[in-house]
Amino acid sequence: MSEYGTSSDSPASTRVVEAVADELDTDPTELETPLAEVIDTDALDNLFKGPGSSAIIRFSYYGHQISVKENGVIILTEES
Repeated sequence: MSEYGTSSDSPASTRVVEAVADELDTDPTELETPLAEVIDTDALDNLFKGPGSSAIIRFSYYGHQISVKENGVIILTEES
């Protein structure tokens, strides 16, 4: 399990792609499946835009269970 903080002002969707690429030791542009094919990235970004979100979103992407928590923290857990 890896946890990625909220040190970036980037949208949640961008931070998810960067976190997955980091886990896979590749460049985000090298990921063949766009995140938008897995989840509605506009909805994801809107849920975590600004303070006060109480949402937690979970989905699978590139062999990892992705959790985006209300504070913007992204947790990646490798699927078995």
